[in-house]
Amino acid sequence: MTCTVAIVGGGHMGTALARGFADHSKLQPRIVVADRNEHKLNVYSQPSIETTRSAGSAINEAQVAVLAVKPQSIKSVVQDHVATLRERLVVSVAAGVPMQLLESWLGNETAIVHAMPNLPVALGQGVIGLTANASVSPDQRQLTEQLFAGTGELVWLSDDRHVDVATAVSGSGPAYFFYAMEAMIRAAESIGLDRKTARRFVVGTALGAATMASKSEHDPSELRSQVASRGGTTERALATLDANRVQESIVKAVQSAYARTAELTASL
Repeated sequence: MTCTVAIVGGGHMGTALARGFADHSKLQPRIVVADRNEHKLNVYSQPSIETTRSAGSAINEAQVAVLAVKPQSIKSVVQDHVATLRERLVVSVAAGVPMQLLESWLGNETAIVHAMPNLPVALGQGVIGLTANASVSPDQRQLTEQLFAGTGELVWLSDDRHVDVATAVSGSGPAYFFYAMEAMIRAAESIGLDRKTARRFVVGTALGAATMASKSEHDPSELRSQVASRGGTTERALATLDANRVQESIVKAVQSAYARTAELTASL
């Protein structure tokens, strides 16, 4: 089974989805990326990804329309192409744009999937939270799963509000890990390693820890305790993190990201 997928928006997420679909999707879809900014379209070198500056022409040719524009722009994009979008499976990945609002613009009869992927979908290592409205047929749900299959782990959510939680946790999440990695590289440099060597240690350790967590039945707290021997170096490091309330700061950061989705919704 194959289909044409229009991705409206050539920013970071649109680019990640286009590359993820091209390289990892089980559908092997024809992909057309639309963006008014020609500079954003120049990054695509894969022959399997077509580009256009016309969102209308991309949507007209597609069975699936992925809206990957900024939340502030999505209303105008939908209103400009509402008649055509109503005849497509619409997948919105815009943060802070709830299903109820999408339905108010497109109508309840439009098949809509509200999704939140993250940038690692480009490598087939993403996490995608999804909800679907009542107009999405079983065949369209299967089409969605086949499109995203291979780009990462799919998590269907029972409540559309949970997509905002996915936004705060997994959508924004890679940046939290990059932030920690950045700090660890700086620390390694400060105590003697050159940046290239420090990066190898930090990135390799992060990859190994994530793989270990994904394959273990233990909670991360248990895995942490396995590393931290009593009286050892890791215990000293973790005590410093606790003294600086790092876990609490991370919790507050995720909560702040979640609160921002509500602000984006209110601004639409």
